[in-house]
Amino acid sequence: MFENVASGLRFRGTPRDEIRKRVSQWLERLGVGHLSNRRASQLSGGEAQRVSLARAMVLAPQLLLLDEPFSALDPPTRSRLLEDLGALLAKTATTTVFVTHDLAEAVQLGRRMAVIAGNRLQQVGRLEDVLAAPANEEVARFVSPF
Repeated sequence: MFENVASGLRFRGTPRDEIRKRVSQWLERLGVGHLSNRRASQLSGGEAQRVSLARAMVLAPQLLLLDEPFSALDPPTRSRLLEDLGALLAKTATTTVFVTHDLAEAVQLGRRMAVIAGNRLQQVGRLEDVLAAPANEEVARFVSPF
């Protein structure tokens, strides 16, 4: 698993000592440092998602794109990962596009929201504004639980 997370840094020609430091740092930040010698096939779904996030974050991206990253996880694992991801994104100030069909996830992580329905962008704005003043009936149906 360590090698998996390190692969992007190796591709970029990052010095070996820097790779070791950054990979270890991100594995620890995501709570999977103790699993660094395991093979990917030996990880649970939540652990695999944490490794995937470490692989992305170790590269210090300016933009992180996540497309329903936690949809296959059980509710407790999903909840913990959302909390951890929210804290990490706040610390790193990494701009993230988080695609989800789960309004609770969007509310937990988002500051801005774009609602797409019927293959059309229906509304985009600050989370609070979209929730408080849906632009149309489709947006209102989507945000109605909140």
